[in-house]
Amino acid sequence: MKLCKRVVRGLGAGLLLVLSNVQATETGQQPAKEVPVEVFAAHAQYQSMVISPDGKHIAFTFEEDNNEVKLAIATSDIKKITAVFSFGADRHVGRQFWANNERLIMSVWRNTGFLDGKRQKGKTFIADVDGGHRQELPAGFRILSRLRNDPKYILIGKYNFRDKGQIKIHKLDIKNIKTNYIAGIPAAVKGAQIVDVAVDTNDQIRFAMELDRGKKDYDDIDDHWSFHYKSEDGKWHPVKLQQARTPARFFKLGFNLDNSLFYFASNFDMAKNDTIGVFSLDLKTGEVALVFRHPDVDVRAGIRGPDGELLGVRYEPGYPKNYYFDDKNPRVQMLKSLSATFPDQNVSVTSYTEDGKTALLLSCRQVAVPGQCSPRYRPATDGQNRAVYYVRA
Repeated sequence: MKLCKRVVRGLGAGLLLVLSNVQATETGQQPAKEVPVEVFAAHAQYQSMVISPDGKHIAFTFEEDNNEVKLAIATSDIKKITAVFSFGADRHVGRQFWANNERLIMSVWRNTGFLDGKRQKGKTFIADVDGGHRQELPAGFRILSRLRNDPKYILIGKYNFRDKGQIKIHKLDIKNIKTNYIAGIPAAVKGAQIVDVAVDTNDQIRFAMELDRGKKDYDDIDDHWSFHYKSEDGKWHPVKLQQARTPARFFKLGFNLDNSLFYFASNFDMAKNDTIGVFSLDLKTGEVALVFRHPDVDVRAGIRGPDGELLGVRYEPGYPKNYYFDDKNPRVQMLKSLSATFPDQNVSVTSYTEDGKTALLLSCRQVAVPGQCSPRYRPATDGQNRAVYYVRA
C-alpha cells in the first residue's frame, strides 16, 4: 500500500522510540538520548497526533495536495499503519478522540476557505483501530469524558434545538451507539437553561453553567450567567458572584488534581478595560478568587497534566507564554524544563496514556507557519518514573 509506506517514511525512525524507554525509566535507568532529526524525513504537513490510552497506537492527521486532510492510525512502533480514513477533496478529518483503546472518534468537515462565507456543517464518526465498524454518530452532542472505569461508554452532553440549549447528560455505548440518560445536574430557574457542565478528574459532574437569555433570545445583550457546584456530599450549591458587567464572558478550564478547586476564565469582575483572567472556585467553601490576569491579553487555553488536572494556562502577549499555578509541582517542572531546553519552540502536550507513564508533546517553531510541525521524539523523565516523548518541528 503506497500510502502506508509513504506515511511510515515520513514519520521515520524517530517514532520507533515512542514507547521503547518506558521500562527503562520505571527501573530507574536514564532514558535514551534524543534522536537526531536527520534520522528521518521531515513532513511539515502532519497536523496533530494523539496517543491511545494504552499507548499502543497513535492517531495522526496529514494533508494531501487536493486540500484533503486524512487521518491514519499506526502502531506505536510505527511498524504498521492499521487504518487510513479519507473522505475526499476539501474534506478535513481531525479532532480525534480515543473513546477507549479500540475505538477512535473523529470529526469530518468540508473546508473551502474563509472567503466561502458558508457555514460548514460537520459529521462525527467512530471506528475501530483497524478501520472497521465505522459508524456515524448522531448530531447535537458533545464529548464530556472518557469513562475510565467503564470503557464501553463515554460521557456526552446532548442538545436539541427545542430545548433552547439545555444540556442533557447521557452515556454513549461506543459499540451500538445507543445512549442512556443520566440525571444529576441542577435545575435551572424558570426561563433559564443549564447549557454546559464540567467533569472532574474522577469523571464526575461537579460544575454547571446556567444561562438566562433574557427577552432577546438571539441577542446576548441581556444574557445573564449563573453557576452551580457540587460539594463532596453530592449537594448542588449556587456560586456567589458579584458581576461588574452584563453580559460577562465565561469559559471553563478544569479541576486541580484532588478536585478541591475548579478553574474558569472570565471578565465578570471588570466593568471596562478588561481582559479575561483565571479564577478558582473552592469546592468546599464556594469562595471565588482571582488567580492570574495579564493586563493586555486574554487567557487562551488550559494546560493539563496526566490525570486531566489543570496545571496552568496559556496566553500570547505577542508570543506564546505559559502561567503555571504551582512551580514546585514535578509535572510543571518537567514541562518547564522542556520549554527551557528548546527556547525557540512552542511546546504543548497533545495527549497522555491512561497510566500517565507516557506523554506525547508537540512543538512548533515560533517563527514557522502555524500548524507546520514535523515529528521528532525526545525521551525525558519528570522525576516520577514517567517517560515523556517530545515531538519537535
